[in-house]
Amino acid sequence: MAKAIHAYISKCAICNEFRPQQQKEPLIPHDMPKLPWADVAVDLFCFDSDNYAVAVDYFSDFFVLEQLQDTTTKDL
Repeated sequence: MAKAIHAYISKCAICNEFRPQQQKEPLIPHDMPKLPWADVAVDLFCFDSDNYAVAVDYFSDFFVLEQLQDTTTKDL
């Protein structure tokens, strides 16, 4: 999946336009959780004018992706 994402981004005109300006962020390691869904990352993003929320389980790297109608707290 990482290769597919990299290939998609490498063809994106907007990504390539701003790529030199993007600063690399240092990796922040975390402890491995003992149980699934004990430690979760959540992020919001916009793609093709649609809003999405993604949640990732640090234990299994399983993710859930949901399209959002709105980004209000109620909808999220």
